Amino acid sequence: FFFSSRRRHTILQGDWSSDVCSSDLSRGLGRTVAALREQGIEVWVLRQVPEPETNAAWNLAVGQTLGLKPRQGVSRAVYDTRNAFVDQAVRDAGIDPDHYLDLGTTFFNAEGYCRDHDSDGIYYMDDNHVSKYGVATLIAPQLRELLGRIAKNCAETQAKPAD
Repeated sequence: FFFSSRRRHTILQGDWSSDVCSSDLSRGLGRTVAALREQGIEVWVLRQVPEPETNAAWNLAVGQTLGLKPRQGVSRAVYDTRNAFVDQAVRDAGIDPDHYLDLGTTFFNAEGYCRDHDSDGIYYMDDNHVSKYGVATLIAPQLRELLGRIAKNCAETQAKPAD
């Protein structure tokens, strides 16, 4: 069903772990993207969300209980460094930069550190899994925006005269 003519877009998301060799990721992503494009499928890629390096619930509880300021999460610079090999693999695969969405942008505060909670809830269930609240608050708005872009792209494609 994946290559049916009705499916013109696909969103690729993965655990872009640094445990994967960057050349293997580049080759594998390149082959996947090429196969999808061969079928006329537009490819969109999601960058991994940041891992805050703190356990949000524990961080918040200890902070409130002991009156301590919660620990800062990972910095934007560290997040970008960790994702540099993925960014390169995406470029090597020929993914249009407009088709590469960084879901992590909304996780960072003004000082450039990953937030793990706000006054209404916690963004992570543990040290690297986003909670339902985190998805609803930080990721869902971006995905709605992405789906809107895909819908616009579909409408533009359908409006073009056939060759």
